[in-house]
Amino acid sequence: MRWWVGKLALWCVLLAEAVLVTRVAPSRLWARDPMSFDDLDTLLDLDPYLPIPPIRRLFPPEVVPVWNDALMAPDIDLRRRAAETIAQAVSLGMPGLEVTVPNLQKLAASDEEPVTVRLAAARALVQLDARSCADAVWQVLQAAGMDRASFLVVPLGRWGYRPAARPWTELVADPQTLSYQVALALQGLAELAWREAAPVVRQRLVDAAQPRSIRLAAARSLARLVPDEAARLGADWSRNPAADPFSRLLAAELLQTHTQPDLLTTLETLAQDSDPAVANLALKKLYELDLERVARLAPQVLPSPDSSVRRWVVRALGHFPSVEHVELLAGVLEDPHPQLRALARDQLLAFAEQPSLRDAVIGVAVSGLEQEDWRLVEQAARIAGRLKYRPAARQLATLIEMPRLEASVTAAWALRRLEVPDVLPEVLERATRLSETGMRRANTVDLDPLLSQVFQYFGLMNFRDAEPLLKRFLPKNSMSPEARAAAIWALGRFYAGQPDENLVKVLVERLSDVNSQPPEHDRVRQLCAVSLGRMRAESALPALRRFYQQEGSNMPTGLACGWAIHQITGESYQPPSQLALFRQGWFLVPWK
Repeated sequence: MRWWVGKLALWCVLLAEAVLVTRVAPSRLWARDPMSFDDLDTLLDLDPYLPIPPIRRLFPPEVVPVWNDALMAPDIDLRRRAAETIAQAVSLGMPGLEVTVPNLQKLAASDEEPVTVRLAAARALVQLDARSCADAVWQVLQAAGMDRASFLVVPLGRWGYRPAARPWTELVADPQTLSYQVALALQGLAELAWREAAPVVRQRLVDAAQPRSIRLAAARSLARLVPDEAARLGADWSRNPAADPFSRLLAAELLQTHTQPDLLTTLETLAQDSDPAVANLALKKLYELDLERVARLAPQVLPSPDSSVRRWVVRALGHFPSVEHVELLAGVLEDPHPQLRALARDQLLAFAEQPSLRDAVIGVAVSGLEQEDWRLVEQAARIAGRLKYRPAARQLATLIEMPRLEASVTAAWALRRLEVPDVLPEVLERATRLSETGMRRANTVDLDPLLSQVFQYFGLMNFRDAEPLLKRFLPKNSMSPEARAAAIWALGRFYAGQPDENLVKVLVERLSDVNSQPPEHDRVRQLCAVSLGRMRAESALPALRRFYQQEGSNMPTGLACGWAIHQITGESYQPPSQLALFRQGWFLVPWK
């Protein structure tokens, strides 16, 4: 009984904490599009610019002969695993495995091998694109059957393996063939481009009693085997006023490989179909044949509920800069799909490179900043920031307290890029409010990117009035790491070449905090080193030298320490080198 009372009390405490957090900052508990603003640049990485080359992933060459020998080992499971490992290694990009082809071919072609071993060998041969071994791969397909070796059908067709054409044609023609086998055979025949199979493929297509998946596969196959015939059939079906959505989808599939200009009108009609699957296929082909025609369809297609359909039109509009298309793309800036919003924004920014359209694009941004839709505000702020339209600064300053983080972070980023001094006091007031709200909460991750951009703005503009606020972010765990790192970066700019010993002492403490639990965040330590170097803080040299020696130039903090030492003393530091890391964990490696 006491255990249940304790359990109930614990749940009550957790519920009370959740309610308290919700009441403190209800507007900051949101969902956001993944990584919607993660591509915004940050001065923490650009000033100074201290890139570290990415680690190269290498493969141990000594394993290749071991695996090749294992293919001929007496143990069945060892042979199978060796073949599977070779297939995996090829898919990861490991070079030099072509030497295993002869042994893999022997395994695949041997009737005495278990099917599991032959399948693994065939998969490896496919990964190696060993076209000369097509006979062996075909034997595996016949021995294992399509249910176990379905992954071999398309490669054999792609390799042009003609002996498979007649058996696959017979499978399609036989009404007793299982549906999945028919679908695979249709794919194989299409890859093989076996035109003699067109009559039986057409029969599967026009037979309304066939499963829809089979008819769809037949339409795709027929379009590749006999494009002209398929296009005529698709045009006839599309003109049938009684055609149902699936028939129109088949028509769109049949038109995918044609190049006849007289069928553009048919495609244009299908592009406006109420079924998104039909419209998407038609627009895909129309985009390939006539971009201008796709762009003209914008008023009819942009209201579509399907983002894939809308995307074709947005892409087409970008090829024809005009004031009319600026207005059409402006409506896409509040599209529900984040990638489509970004595409429209990029098209508008490309338009703005033309002097005759720059004012129109700026007008879209100015209007968007005054709206309530956070999606539109986010994209408008990006445009204003990219074009450095300084009159937008006043409106951007009001937006850093918008409930949606996407809009507020982007507004802060745009303000930083505009470098307008007049709004600094207002931004400081708003940032102070946000900071106080954040410091009353346990979770401040959502404020991290916003305050980071704001503090970079203060540092860039040398706005010393923000110093008391920035110093509140020096203590450990006072806020999330990116905002603290930005505050330290800004303070370093305030005291560039003129070290404040009290500040130097705090930064050295943060840099040196590596043994506590938890230790200081590496991002904070990195920017401490940068600011110490920027201030020319000679008293920090022992700590900087210590961590430069310990961490080296291939770690962000170690590299920052080397840069800082150079700033203070002029001593050169070792630039980061590209490290190589061998992939580990293979099932069989040489004994050393």
